[in-house]
Amino acid sequence: MTLRHWMPFVLGALLMLVGSLSAETGDDAGPLFNARQAMFNALYDYELTGDPNYDYAQLLVPLNLEAVDMAETLKDESDDDRLLRVANMLKDDVDTEIEALQAWQERFSAPTPGDDADAVTVAFEGVRERMMERRDELQSNDDLEGSAAATLTWYHEAAIALTHVTLEHSVDAQLRLLASDIKRDHTRQIAELRNWRTLR
Repeated sequence: MTLRHWMPFVLGALLMLVGSLSAETGDDAGPLFNARQAMFNALYDYELTGDPNYDYAQLLVPLNLEAVDMAETLKDESDDDRLLRVANMLKDDVDTEIEALQAWQERFSAPTPGDDADAVTVAFEGVRERMMERRDELQSNDDLEGSAAATLTWYHEAAIALTHVTLEHSVDAQLRLLASDIKRDHTRQIAELRNWRTLR
């Protein structure tokens, strides 16, 4: 089997190991921790096909849904008005993003990998590997708001990295336009989170 075929199994095994090591913490860490873990898992639960358009939507929609859930959970767990404003902005942007991606998915219900399928798969797997390393650097601690902001920044960075792969390989004009808007919105959200950290 090629690296392309083995990589999902390797990533899955690593994810299970990390999950087992943190399971004890997850039982006591509350809904925000659980929402955070669900968002992490969403990036790795999909088997890539090598189609830059189809894979992009299949990766990003579940990741977005879990990010919205985390933003909603944060609203129940935090009383930091400025951070909650950022969470509301995230939800508004991402709800629109999900709707647009799902509308695109309705037109393309099956993957059509091209001659660059292996390169596309390697690129998306590279994103998942890098984001796994970044995820492992995040700390869940008593600073609820700081931990949430770091996790949401991780999410936006993951979305931008996935978008870069699609913009590099996709020739679908509609999806490329949508991806450019997605990159802009997530970049703005990162700036909002950095501004929150600077002024807190």
